[in-house]
Amino acid sequence: MDRLTLAWVIGLLAAVAYSPMAPLLWLLSLLTVDWFRDYARLFYGHKLAPRVRVIGNIIEVRGVRYAFYEAQPLVDISTSHEKALTAFSSMLSRLTGEVGFYRLKGRLHLRLPVDSSDVLVLRQFFIMRQVNPSQVIGLLVELPW
Repeated sequence: MDRLTLAWVIGLLAAVAYSPMAPLLWLLSLLTVDWFRDYARLFYGHKLAPRVRVIGNIIEVRGVRYAFYEAQPLVDISTSHEKALTAFSSMLSRLTGEVGFYRLKGRLHLRLPVDSSDVLVLRQFFIMRQVNPSQVIGLLVELPW
């Protein structure tokens, strides 16, 4: 829904809900949605969701672009505990940036900044497959930002 249609819908709802204030509420609804979001942040602070854009397989949150991967560990922790812990310790000591690990619907997902060099390190410990755009939309709903 574009902004002009949204403005007309809000104005119509305002006229139905409270008719004496309808002209004023309708004029306020003509202001941009960005203005409304900024105005709402004055009251709610950071409780509002961050601005998120999806560009193909990439999600941009607060100006930082993230790529999502579905990952499968190369070392099975159920069969070799010591080897898995050594590999995990080695991986954590070599990571340099911001990496997010999520288990969604029984699968492991990794979130990395697009320009991160940690992809090379993680490929030594995981079989990684980049998530397709339709799955990215599903991840947006379920991930805590």
